[in-house]
Amino acid sequence: MSDELWIEVVNWDKFQHYHDRNPNWIKNYTELLHDPNYLELSAGERAILHGLWLEYALSHARVRLSTSTLRARLQLKVSKRQLESLNHAGFIRFVASTPLALRARSREVEKRSTEAKTEKTDLRQEQNLPSPSLELQYEDWMREFSRTEENP
Repeated sequence: MSDELWIEVVNWDKFQHYHDRNPNWIKNYTELLHDPNYLELSAGERAILHGLWLEYALSHARVRLSTSTLRARLQLKVSKRQLESLNHAGFIRFVASTPLALRARSREVEKRSTEAKTEKTDLRQEQNLPSPSLELQYEDWMREFSRTEENP
């Protein structure tokens, strides 16, 4: 496999949880157990897929399409055929350059979220208002989440 190609996780935003956490972590959905594309994967391909998701988060979306590198990083036997199966199933795709747009967009969403929180805090301080309740924080989060889902 060429060192010039990269792996991109399809629908990566769906797996994002908190963008500001270190170490990074991602969401995993039980709906996979009802997805025929997932269920048709072999056990080894599923293991590679889950490892790729973790590596993708850890590397900030910079995973080279290199079976030898992936073998070392995931501590799994990784073949070209297995990666092609994941690509064919729609979980990953091969791209010619690093997914800069994905990382830039992720940083932009994080920046907007931070700016919005700062503005709310400043306004509360100016008006001498108490901190919002946990319920209000959850509602704010849901609005932000819905907005980012509508405008990917």
